[in-house]
Amino acid sequence: MWKQLQSCHDVHTGDQIRYTGNSSFTDSKALYTVTKTDQYYFEIIPAARSQADHSFSDLARRIVRYFDIGYHIGLEVWTED
Repeated sequence: MWKQLQSCHDVHTGDQIRYTGNSSFTDSKALYTVTKTDQYYFEIIPAARSQADHSFSDLARRIVRYFDIGYHIGLEVWTED
């Protein structure tokens, strides 16, 4: 099920993320895969690219700061509950 991601929740490499909210950030129907995590941010790439092609360009990557979640952008994470 999709669960609203809050800035206090950590994500893990391999998690599926989707964007909710203002369409200026990205396509709201696109799914992203978390490829790298850090204490203050995580990196995502389009899920279709992560499964089909590991040679994605840097332009496809998005860096998301935990601080911005809930304030500037809305994200949901897939959980197996």
